[in-house]
Amino acid sequence: MAIRINGDNTTAAPGITRGDDTDTGLQFGTDEVSIVTGGTEQVKVDSSGRLLVGTSTSRSNSFGNSSIEQLETTGADASLQVTRNSNNSAPPIVSFGKTRSVSLGGVTAVIDGDQLGAVNFEGADGSALVLGAQIKAEVEGDPGANDMPGRLVLSTTANAASSPTERMRIDRNGTVIIGDSMIADNTDGQGFLFTNGGFIRLGNATGGGSASMAQFKTGASSTEVLRFRCDGDIENLNGRYQQISDAKLKENIVDAGSQWDDIKNIRIRKYNLRGDLGYSTHTQIGVVAQEIELVCPGLVNESYDLAEDGSNLETSKKSVAISVLYMKAVKALQEAMERIETLETRLTALEGGAS
Repeated sequence: MAIRINGDNTTAAPGITRGDDTDTGLQFGTDEVSIVTGGTEQVKVDSSGRLLVGTSTSRSNSFGNSSIEQLETTGADASLQVTRNSNNSAPPIVSFGKTRSVSLGGVTAVIDGDQLGAVNFEGADGSALVLGAQIKAEVEGDPGANDMPGRLVLSTTANAASSPTERMRIDRNGTVIIGDSMIADNTDGQGFLFTNGGFIRLGNATGGGSASMAQFKTGASSTEVLRFRCDGDIENLNGRYQQISDAKLKENIVDAGSQWDDIKNIRIRKYNLRGDLGYSTHTQIGVVAQEIELVCPGLVNESYDLAEDGSNLETSKKSVAISVLYMKAVKALQEAMERIETLETRLTALEGGAS
């Protein structure tokens, strides 16, 4: 095999070629070197140490920096593929690493909030590449030996905006947070959706009582059928709320006993919720859990208050099974109807005897 050194040092005749292949080899420039095949420059390492594939000119990214490696093509196959061939379940891996060292090979520990890696999605606006969306991995908490708590952050750029805004994150505990206004410590519980072991929170940080926390739509026309409002109201299209009540699911079916005394002794109150706790203060009608508990303790449930991550606090609040209360009221109404019908029968008999 012959190595030829050419004097021209052009893409048509690179400085170093192999045998008679005069247009394939190494081309040298000022503090740079290129790989040429078929008279075309394919790969270049420029004077700044940047690796350029498919182009000879370094391009700035959306942050105004030139990448250390750049792949560019005008063809249809603008893709990057990593394939692993092995007789096991191990995947091909693309790794991003971050240290706080200023030396090659350093392992100075990262700290809470450091960005471990990012994938940017950029588009040209006619003059430069502009960031449209981003996926970042960040340190979340203080790392230690073999301990690197992390989160994923997804951001998108709104129309006419100059930079992306965080829209979603998956934190170190697996909690998924989605919202327009992301707060790092997740303290206000508004504008977020949390899911962690079945725990879900919806919120609207900017809306009042009539604003929606969640809407459900269906059909090709996206007709709204269900809405959760910020004041706690639930609205649906047809006013029906159904319970699974098939006889095949039940046993020991007997008539309920009298509910007359229970319903009679329940106190129906007017009240308003406390504004200092963040509730709407309009006047409402209903019951008080502690009072219901004296009459129908089985209708009252006590549950822990929840922290922002869904864990239990030491405080608690009581709630009332209003749906069961409605059924008790129906039973009491049936009893009242029987008494009314009995009185009507007696009254009819008395009026008939008097005539």
